[in-house]
Amino acid sequence: MGVHRFLMRGKLITAVLLLSLLPPFLAFARDYTPQECPVVGNKNSRIYHIPGGRHYRQMLQENKRGDNRDCFPTEGAAKAAGYRKSKT
Repeated sequence: MGVHRFLMRGKLITAVLLLSLLPPFLAFARDYTPQECPVVGNKNSRIYHIPGGRHYRQMLQENKRGDNRDCFPTEGAAKAAGYRKSKT
């Protein structure tokens, strides 16, 4: 019994370790709400979007090709991280 439990724990630990090595967009990508993400930035373009902006709602949605979003509590935080405001 003791060896069996050890092997099962070993498999569980291996599974958890492998999951932790997955890129974040594969493991945790999901839609965000405006409350969770008042200002959302695109990591690739370094552009942030605010509520009411043309692409804000679209940026809150999960991107199936990979999660390239950063959430910020304020515009100031996005600017401090090197992002610029969307022109639309």
